[in-house]
Amino acid sequence: MQKISNERFDHLYLRELSSRLQKHLLIEVKEFNDCKLASEKLLKSGFVISAHTLARFFGILKSNHRPYTSTLNLMCEFIGTDSYTAFCTEVKQKTEHALYGPIDAFKTGPFSLITLEIALANEDWKSVQEIVSNFKIDDPFKNDLVMLLGKSVRYSQKRELLLKKLIEIEHGRHLFYESYVDEDDPGGYYSHALKKYYQSSFSNSDSQLFLHCFLLSKSIYLNETFDLTLLKSSIFNVDLSFKELHFHEISRYLELQILLDFKKGFLKNNLLNHLEQVTELTAGYVYNDKCTQELLNHDRCWIVARSLKALSFSGFLKDALKHDGFRILIEELYRGSSKNIGSIAELIIQFVVHGMNKSPGKGNDFFPPKRITALHDNETNSRIVIEAATSLIYAEEKIKTILEKNVYSFAKKTGHTWLFELLE
Repeated sequence: MQKISNERFDHLYLRELSSRLQKHLLIEVKEFNDCKLASEKLLKSGFVISAHTLARFFGILKSNHRPYTSTLNLMCEFIGTDSYTAFCTEVKQKTEHALYGPIDAFKTGPFSLITLEIALANEDWKSVQEIVSNFKIDDPFKNDLVMLLGKSVRYSQKRELLLKKLIEIEHGRHLFYESYVDEDDPGGYYSHALKKYYQSSFSNSDSQLFLHCFLLSKSIYLNETFDLTLLKSSIFNVDLSFKELHFHEISRYLELQILLDFKKGFLKNNLLNHLEQVTELTAGYVYNDKCTQELLNHDRCWIVARSLKALSFSGFLKDALKHDGFRILIEELYRGSSKNIGSIAELIIQFVVHGMNKSPGKGNDFFPPKRITALHDNETNSRIVIEAATSLIYAEEKIKTILEKNVYSFAKKTGHTWLFELLE
């Protein structure tokens, strides 16, 4: 019994070390080339670990052997811990505190997340449901929990079972199906989950609005035949109260209305109405006195960003940018973002601002570029292609050639052809 317990904890320690190492390297390791880059970064800091060793550690290459302790010591030193033994002691102490301290058991701080992670790894579904159900939605670690659930579903060998367990509990529905929202949707698993589990679990209009907007917009961006039965939903035949909607729901609704008008051939005549509605809703979106300006700007960026995607995909973004009020709104949102932006919406705003103010071969001092700080596991494709497309606006010589080849190819493959209008 002791052997099994030790093996389980060793697995936990290695998973936690893997997670922390990726965060310190600022790399999400998914393929061997990521291991090469990680090895180069480690070497620059004075730590010699080969790409092949890292590939075995991260599971890219198969291995039946545990990493050498000397290798683990180097990794721990890189992340700021004296040794692997010290690292394990630290993790164990904090894990035990979360497991056996009743007050903190469901606080979901960094190491309470490990309690959930080990339950997921051990397929202890009852504990998974208990931990998720007791989570406080306003906890500052909400995003960490959302990303952990999302990653677990994405890569689980028991994905269907985990999807069922999460749909059975209210917080599971909110934290995975509504909050993780896998925009990358590899293999279409997330769309499948929405149709098979989420759609049948809700009858209220807000949840159906999210479901229908996500599925219809995704199909249109991928140039697929979309499910016309979704358009018969009652949510499209009532006057929505935007004051009661979350900013993501508002943005998805505005995006879909533009895409549908484009498909029906009505967008040219209705363009001004769409721009006025987006501008009005963005200006009217306010929080209480406790809301920071940065947070408010973040939410407003989302209301505008999805409409920008839809307009660009439809070939009407350049026409939309001729309207002074709409153009000024976009520039104000960009200036309102912090130096290190934190959302895909702000990344889209940045791309559009530089696209409409570009000076070939030169930078733009009036709109200095900003880097995104979050990895956004559910929108990796979006992050990569939008940042690359923004770089392409100013790229020259060999870099421009490489970017052009890869941006256009990757955008077509991942359903991001909306970028093309501003790159022409």
